[in-house]
Amino acid sequence: MLRNARLIFSVLSLPWLAAAVEPLTNNDLIKLSRAGVSQETILRALKAMPHQFDTSPQSLEALRDEGISSDVLFYMTHGFDVQKTGRATAAIPIAEAAGKTLRFSAWIKTQNVYHGYAGIWCRVKDAAGRFIAGEEIQTRMTASQLAQRATGTTDWKNYTFKLRVPAAAQEITFGVGMNGIGKAWFDSLTMEIDGKPYGNHLDLGFEAPAATGFRYSGIGYTLGIDKTVAHSGRQSLQISLVD
Repeated sequence: MLRNARLIFSVLSLPWLAAAVEPLTNNDLIKLSRAGVSQETILRALKAMPHQFDTSPQSLEALRDEGISSDVLFYMTHGFDVQKTGRATAAIPIAEAAGKTLRFSAWIKTQNVYHGYAGIWCRVKDAAGRFIAGEEIQTRMTASQLAQRATGTTDWKNYTFKLRVPAAAQEITFGVGMNGIGKAWFDSLTMEIDGKPYGNHLDLGFEAPAATGFRYSGIGYTLGIDKTVAHSGRQSLQISLVD
């Protein structure tokens, strides 16, 4: 059993020692945190050393109370190779938007969204399938764009961006999405093309039994209509990571 922080540093310096170390446990993480070991170092230890964790909700909450970061909790439950995103996607015909300016907005509410964020996005591709414009939730963004992401636990807030669509566009998609852990709700979407409302054929308010005009995707996520939470109307779209 791991008794102090020294062994962790030995394993990180000499990875072959990991085979001789007993698995890390929840108690080990608590001891490391209390000893002042950084969360970054704990993450490196999780990746390098064997472990046997109790990931029940009560145990994870106890670790959070001890100061264990959300990143550590995420990797305890989902591993290091998880690259997941839950999305609701709609398309805009090229003839409607090529060479024009899009203005897309949505109201978003979150609950315990960590190691990721909820947000709105748009992608524009050319004839070769290359991305030529867009804001979307897996792209590096400027400081002002980062402010458009919802994280943690937040009440309803409006998120908006504008996008100039190049004339060479051959595919235009947009939508809402979430990555990381937690839950997010999306409602009251609006799309404008050169200042004119677009999307009468889309269920932008998520009031239908299913989100008409949107395609759901995201392995490991549930996406569907929530009849108990809404910004306007009676319901919204909820995206959450499957526990």
